[in-house]
This record gives sequence, C-alpha cells and structure tokens, in this order.
Amino acid sequence: MDFNWRSAIKHLKFIKKKPMVLPRIAMDFFNLKEYKADNVGGIIKTIPEKNKVQNYLKINIIDLNLQNYFTILGIPKMFTFVKKIVVVAGSITCIMIIGWAGPAQGITVEELKARIAELTAQLTTLQAQLAELQEEETVLTGETLDVNLRYDDRGNDVILLQTWLAKDPEVYPEGLITGWFGPLTQAAVIRFQEKYAEEVLDPWGLTVGTAFVGITTRANLNALYVRNKKVLILMYHGLIKDSEVDEEEFKKGYEGATYLYIRKESQFINDMKYIRKKDYEVISLYDLLEIKNKRKNLTNDAVIITFDDGAKSQYDIAFSILKKYNFKATFFVITNHFNQEGHFNPFNWEEAREMASYTNENGENLFDIESHTHTHPHLGAKEETETDEQYQRRIQSELQVSQNMIKKEINKTPRFLALPYGSGAKKGEEERFSLIKKIAKECGYYGIRTSNRGIVDIFSDDMYKLNSLPILNKTDITSIKTYLELE
Repeated sequence: MDFNWRSAIKHLKFIKKKPMVLPRIAMDFFNLKEYKADNVGGIIKTIPEKNKVQNYLKINIIDLNLQNYFTILGIPKMFTFVKKIVVVAGSITCIMIIGWAGPAQGITVEELKARIAELTAQLTTLQAQLAELQEEETVLTGETLDVNLRYDDRGNDVILLQTWLAKDPEVYPEGLITGWFGPLTQAAVIRFQEKYAEEVLDPWGLTVGTAFVGITTRANLNALYVRNKKVLILMYHGLIKDSEVDEEEFKKGYEGATYLYIRKESQFINDMKYIRKKDYEVISLYDLLEIKNKRKNLTNDAVIITFDDGAKSQYDIAFSILKKYNFKATFFVITNHFNQEGHFNPFNWEEAREMASYTNENGENLFDIESHTHTHPHLGAKEETETDEQYQRRIQSELQVSQNMIKKEINKTPRFLALPYGSGAKKGEEERFSLIKKIAKECGYYGIRTSNRGIVDIFSDDMYKLNSLPILNKTDITSIKTYLELE
C-alpha cells in the first residue's frame, strides 16, 4: 500500500487541535516537523485503571482507528504510529500506545513490517476481548443514568451512555466508548430518540431528536438496559415488647390466633437489621409510583414497609426503630377506630400527626398515613340484602369517609388503600375487584395494596393490585431474599 502523507498530516493536525493533555514526547510525535533521528525506540504507556486514563489523557483524546486514515508501510526514514487500542470499563488493563518512532538506520522495511504486525495483533486481541465483553450482557446491572447529558460532556456517565447506545448497531454503529460526548455520540443519541420517538419525543411535541439526554431519554435508556429491580411490600400488623409475650402462646403460630399477626420487638429489630445488611432500598408507595412512571430509578432491589390497622404498638415500638434506621414506612389506618378503645387499640390522631410530620436530617418525610377504609369491612363481600347500587355506595363511602378524615386530621390526602382482609382481590373476586378499583380511581387513589403474596414488577404490575408479603409471628425474615432474588 502507498502511504498518503497528505492524509496523515491532515489527521494529525486535527488531533493536535483537540483539547488534550499528553506527555511532551507524545506531542513531539504528533508534529512531524519536530521529528529527530535520536528518538529511537518508542513509548508504550500502560495504565491499569479506566479513570486514570481519563484523568491523564483528558478522556480518550483520540477517537481513532488510524488505520482508516493512513497505513505505514515501506517508509524507510521514519514513521509515527498512534492508535487507541481499547478502554474497557472493568478490570481489563487500558493500554494506550502513544507513539513509536525509529530512524531509518538500524531497521529494515521487513523488520518494521514485523513490528507493525506484532502491534496490530495485540490490537486485534484486545478488540476481540472488548467485543466479547460487550456481548456478554444485553442488560447492565447496578448503574443508572441519573443526570442530564449534552454535547461536550465528559466522564463516567458518558461512558455508560455510550456503552448502552453501542448495544444497538443501528443506533451507534461506530460503538466507540470514549467518555466524551462528541459528534458520534450526538448522532447516536438522535438516532435513539427517533427510534423511540413515542416515548422520548412525543411527550414534548417533538418530531426530530435533539441529542439532549434529558428525563425521557434517560428513563427509556434505564428501562431498556438496567436489570428490572424487584420490589417487595412487607405487611406488618401489631408489635409487642418481648417482656410482655406469653411464649407458649406465641409458639403456637397458626394454631392460635392470639399472636398470629404480632411481631416481637426483637424480631422487628432483626428484620430491620436484615434489610440494612442486604442493602435493599427502603422506599415508599409514592416512590414506587415515581419509579413506574420513570421519574425515579432503583439501584438495588427494594422493600416497602407497611403496617395495617393503626395499632398503638406501631407508634410505641416501630416508630422509634424506623427513625433509627432512617427507613420509610406506610401506616394504613381504620379511621373510625381512632380515639376508641377496642380490639385494635389504635394510636390517636395526635400520634398520627407526629409520625406524618416527622422529617429526617435531610428534611425528608419518612412516614405516610394511608387508608385501610373507615370500618374495616370485607369490601369483596356483597350483603344478601344489598342491591348493586347499595353495594357500590357502601364501598364508595368506606373509601371517601376514610380519605376525608385523614385529610382533615393530617392535612394530607391519602392516595393509597389497603384492602381489609385482602377481600376483593382474591381468586374468584375479579368482578368485585373491578368495581373496587373503579371506585378507588374515582376517589383519587393512586394504588391498592392487597394481601396476595408476591413481588411487585415495577414495569408491568398494576398499581391498583399490588402484591405483598404478610410478616406473621413465625415468619422467617430471610424469606425476603427468596421473593426478591429467586422468584
């Protein structure tokens, strides 16, 4: 092949104009006029960490494959050979061949060709390793795009963006992972936006891509390439101090209902420790809604802690423990039980307001007071003497009265409903549940938590039929892992 000096010099001048920081010797190599015969040998810089490459070279300053611009063969006097071999996120060593030069004396054309062949072989091997890594996983885990990106941005977020775009050859055929949001990345983002125009562009009334990686572009990238995280809603009821437990009765489990729905304080503390140890995110039902609407992302599997009935022990025991762990929780209350002595022995409105108004050191509200209806009926059971219209009005009254009372006392409208006894969402109750769901929507509820066991699929499950896991007196808290990691 003939070497095209004009093309090579033009490309080298282009590279030199780009913002970069290089060792002085490398800059000499980029300037053919500064070549000196005593530049014998070469320089190969090995840097084992990706971010060191980025800091040292100001993030992948050469978007190369220079063999597409010039081939150095048969040059007896000198040659300059610069090529980015690979930058791979992870443990692969990043090797930057910055330059190699040698005078005419002491080296033959055949030796020069052999040296080039050797370097090319190294390049081929590393490129194959990169291709293998990129094909291993279609979906990435543990990383999400959480910041907006635009032209000329640099850094790890750009690397993640390019990595994802490169998984679709139609979107990013070049597939270069440089960490710099340059023209190639800009074009790839536009292709991605136009490919998914319905989700990305239509909400903004746009018909062509903008190359700005904003909220809808990020949401769709995250939805495509972040492993679907799982959410498990935990359903607690009452708590009891260990010193007050009748151990013989407690051991009966399902054989005796006295403690069936009661968790000992020590058990509850261990539950919270387990959640913290496993590094599950603790989110609220409102967070779940934001995640499903692609306005928030999960970095880990998550749990939602809920309590039914508004038992006094939830305030006396759970409230302080949850504050200690900085965990969010939802309390579903039966509004006509407030300030009344009875079976549930509920906390009062003053205590409810204290929990609802509590904020952590970051100013974040941790606790929500939501509806468990007004009188705790079986919503899925129509009384024999009721007409369809009467049954519908009864459901509506249970939801609205509860909602209005909570809004009056807490100064916040509850948007989530927990079905008493899980009634209405069980197998064979589909018709009744459709009515309950319709009325809940009309009352302004955003979702319904059921007693049906299972996880919540954040992208496919209906917010108005959320599964949960009842935490009973003999529940092994490690079953959380079974639901989240094995299902």
